[in-house]
Amino acid sequence: AVVSTQSTGKQVALIFNSGGSRFGDEMFACSNKQCVSYDKVCNLVNDCCDESDETNCPNNFYCPLHSEFIPITSKCDGFIHCRGFEDECNPDCETSKRIIESPTLRTIAWILGGLAVSFNGVLLENSMRNLFHTEMFNAALNHALVALIGLSDMVVGVYLLVLSGTDLFYGESYCKNRYLWLSSQSCEALGVVNNIAYQLSIFAMTTLSLIRVFTFGQMIQKRLDDGRYEKLKVAGLVATVFALSVPSAVIPLVRSYEDFFVNGLYYHDNPIFTASVDKETHYNVLKAHFGRLSVRELSWKNIRMLVTEMFSDDYTGVNGQTIHFYGNDGVCVFKYLVKSDDPQRWFSLGVSLINLTCAVTIATCYVLIYSRTAESSKNVAGDDKGSKRRNRNLQRKISAIVCTNFLCLLPFIVAGWLHFGDVYDATDLYPLFTIAILPINSVINPLLYENTIVDCLGRMVGKVLWPVFAFKDWLKKEAGEKEEDEVKIEGF
Repeated sequence: AVVSTQSTGKQVALIFNSGGSRFGDEMFACSNKQCVSYDKVCNLVNDCCDESDETNCPNNFYCPLHSEFIPITSKCDGFIHCRGFEDECNPDCETSKRIIESPTLRTIAWILGGLAVSFNGVLLENSMRNLFHTEMFNAALNHALVALIGLSDMVVGVYLLVLSGTDLFYGESYCKNRYLWLSSQSCEALGVVNNIAYQLSIFAMTTLSLIRVFTFGQMIQKRLDDGRYEKLKVAGLVATVFALSVPSAVIPLVRSYEDFFVNGLYYHDNPIFTASVDKETHYNVLKAHFGRLSVRELSWKNIRMLVTEMFSDDYTGVNGQTIHFYGNDGVCVFKYLVKSDDPQRWFSLGVSLINLTCAVTIATCYVLIYSRTAESSKNVAGDDKGSKRRNRNLQRKISAIVCTNFLCLLPFIVAGWLHFGDVYDATDLYPLFTIAILPINSVINPLLYENTIVDCLGRMVGKVLWPVFAFKDWLKKEAGEKEEDEVKIEGF
């Protein structure tokens, strides 16, 4: 007989017959010479203490970092079950391994970020120089608002470069560090700055469009020195536009509103809570621990207090890190895509509606300017080719402004409403919209509002393509000489 001690502390005697074979088949022999009953084999629990009762089981997945076993069906299901994230962060899963998963999007982010910073830096410098040297009130308003557009779009470029650098820093380790990043103050600050810049850009463009449509064709303009408060009016308008851009970015971070805007809490390396833990999961765990709870809907403040009481003094300081409003995706962007049960749904949809209204206002203003310009072109004398050429250029710019605003903004808004109505899950489109669509305006705007950049790019392209243009001129010259020779022959 062989006496073995189980993990539960009980002793079990195995009796062998004289032939050496085991009498009965009721116990499983562990690799460490302990024994357990067969109902404890492949039950996702390490009953042998050496994991031999769970090894090679087809129904489980092994989490090596903390020696845990989970059902095989929990592998690659989109939810974190292993404390070390091994069930999702492995080659067999389609879970995003990086902040910017697509190599194409990573390249686009670096390019658009660099161009936005460069182009808008020139736009901002020229606008500020013109602002300080202009003597006309309307011109000062125009330069001030264009400077705001340049500043906001340059910040969007900085956002793209910082995001790309963060993606490069984490690499594929982002998958296991996802919630550390999403709950970090860096992600929060990046989201706030990007949202302020985006709102500032669209509000400045809206204000500029309204001013241009109402002052179009005015022959008499106020001088800045005509009135005592003209400069203060310019400064006040700029301050107002900036102030309107801030609330939508910072309101979600106000602590008193956290029950509306906090997505969950993250407990690093906690055996009970893994990944982002929402209120429903907290409630179920707390109810199971305390037996009953007096209220069904817990505030985040109460949840933090009850979680602290769950653990002994050895776990002092167990506080979840907040998965804030901007931590809904690794790109740390405003939560435009909401479901019908999201607490922040009306806030996000309201901001989207404001932005859509601004886009429609910009388009309407420039359509009016376009029609007035077309009418002005008809009234211009036939030999005034310079005025007609300027009007055509203005019309092309207007068309570009209207088209780029709608092409950048409208798809995102449409996707947001389809997502809200459960018609289409647009969650995976966050990186695409944030990196490749919305920032396009930040690159195109300086080309539309600053002729210096366009002229500079034209000269650069001309130098690069000079051999092509020279060859084309040579072909034309050769073709012309050949026609002259043919005419001479026919005449002879």
